[in-house]
Amino acid sequence: GETTVNQDTRLAIEFIDLMTSTSQAVFGLQSGVCQLFRETLSQKGFVEIQTPKIISAASEGGANVFTVSYFKTSAYLAHPPNSRSHDVASVPICRNVIDEIADTLVGIFKGLQESFHQTEIQTVCKQFPCEPFKFLEPTLRLEYKEGVAMLREAGVEMGDEEDLSTPNEKLLGRLVKEKV
Repeated sequence: GETTVNQDTRLAIEFIDLMTSTSQAVFGLQSGVCQLFRETLSQKGFVEIQTPKIISAASEGGANVFTVSYFKTSAYLAHPPNSRSHDVASVPICRNVIDEIADTLVGIFKGLQESFHQTEIQTVCKQFPCEPFKFLEPTLRLEYKEGVAMLREAGVEMGDEEDLSTPNEKLLGRLVKEKV
């Protein structure tokens, strides 16, 4: 049978844990999500911008900077480049941002189901049992106030502007799933 190893042991001998089929499946899924994210946005005409990750001088005046030794000289972790923000902002934005996010997530979810379902997803689910992920196409739009109303109908007491706690987010997810 299978051996169960606790988290402390896994972290103590991480190099062995990283070689397990479950860890390899998790890495495959992470890589797949990144690949699907790029492909989905590329098909929509987006361009990925590669910026330096380490630079020779601190880029933010007065800010805390992360310094590393790089070939016997100091290098600094690059902060998001404010100088390029105007270039990105000038890209024509024709569609609703929420629609773009929803379409991108649906593209990733479909790609995961099509390309990874029989392999990586099943391997991970074997060790970490869970329900199969489901999504709607088109995605469901729920206003915050509608979500709060659904929670209140289910007996949750919360204010109109109150942040959703993790348990309430999970409950709202179950409530929506029941109605859809």
